[in-house]
Amino acid sequence: MPSLYSSVSNGLSLTADWLFKTLWLVESDRNNAKVDTYRKALWPEISGNVLELGPGFAESLRFLTHVTISDGSHVVDSNTITSYTALEPNVFLYDQLHKNAETNGFCVEYDHKSYPNCKELGTIPTRDNMVPFNIVRGT
Repeated sequence: MPSLYSSVSNGLSLTADWLFKTLWLVESDRNNAKVDTYRKALWPEISGNVLELGPGFAESLRFLTHVTISDGSHVVDSNTITSYTALEPNVFLYDQLHKNAETNGFCVEYDHKSYPNCKELGTIPTRDNMVPFNIVRGT
């Protein structure tokens, strides 16, 4: 049975994560306006196996190299990006993180070892040339 300290600490941590998500929803557009100039210069050059620490909502995915596939959709170029791992400690950001990854044509997966309570949130079926996007709960 968890101690009172452990329970209170966990509750405060979850509250802080929820508050951060709420703040991020309000401030992300303003933040994007400030950093997109740098993202546009840097992100198209990224290749291989990618590890992003603290991606938030992963708004920068739109700047990766994309290709159009046979059904007309745009996906991340699998010749450029082999796999993408997002190490994000705040589970309250996962819904939007997942949505942005799917929007950019990734096949989203969760690391069940780091986040055993995860749920598959409408993962799109794998298509040829889809790059795996792994969401890992970091600490």
